[in-house]
Amino acid sequence: MSLNDAYNDMLSGGVDAFDDFSDAYLVLKGAIADAEDLEAMKAHRTLMLDTDASAEFLTKNVSDTQLQTTLTDIERLIHVIGSFPDFNAQDFSAQSGVALKYKLIGFTNIAKSIEAYMKKALQRRIELIAAILNLKGEETLWRDVKIEFHYNIPEDTASVAQVINLLRGLVSNETLLSQLEFIENPAEEAEKARKEQKANMPDLYSYGTTDTELLV
Repeated sequence: MSLNDAYNDMLSGGVDAFDDFSDAYLVLKGAIADAEDLEAMKAHRTLMLDTDASAEFLTKNVSDTQLQTTLTDIERLIHVIGSFPDFNAQDFSAQSGVALKYKLIGFTNIAKSIEAYMKKALQRRIELIAAILNLKGEETLWRDVKIEFHYNIPEDTASVAQVINLLRGLVSNETLLSQLEFIENPAEEAEKARKEQKANMPDLYSYGTTDTELLV
């Protein structure tokens, strides 16, 4: 929070400095001018100065480079301490899913910690709801409720599919399907695939013949 406050203060101070520059005082050195002379200078946008006189604006010496460098350093520290990358960086979206996951390790660890507390709270709430339903005569077990958390993180589906193909035959189809984020019920999906394969089996071995011809 202190870094965010410092970033806001410096950014606001930089904007105020430019406002001050627009409203800077004009200093006339070696010149004597009354109010009438000043009004005439302002109206005609012309300075009436003697030979030894000079004019300049009274402004602060603000280093734009130093200000920008400090803002960049503070922003970098905010991401480091907060354990999350800069999502607006130009090279962030141009990386593979594996590289993005590596950058999001710290961010994911924080999310996992929050998830643990959230899951515990939700389980307690479901347990209380189930207890109330049981008092009303409805048999409800809070353990039957499965709590799942899904993160809005880019997935490298192609790499996952390659791993699934390598493990085919070594691991059950249900376990393989559970590795795909877009499949909500792996067991149901595996059963659907089995039924489709069984239904398409006659077509694979018919070789263009009809069912009557196959029976003959």
